[in-house]
Amino acid sequence: MAHCPACGGQLRIIAAILEAPVIERILRHLGLEARAPPRVPAKGGFEQAA
Repeated sequence: MAHCPACGGQLRIIAAILEAPVIERILRHLGLEARAPPRVPAKGGFEQAA
């Protein structure tokens, strides 16, 4: 079980938001990016296993 970093009280889940449009709206309201940044190919000279 998780605990509050401010008071040490026990945290509990009170809601689960699963609809993408709702999640995006909440993130935008908080000033956060609603979409993940684009993926960048890995760097390095690693060879693929055979």
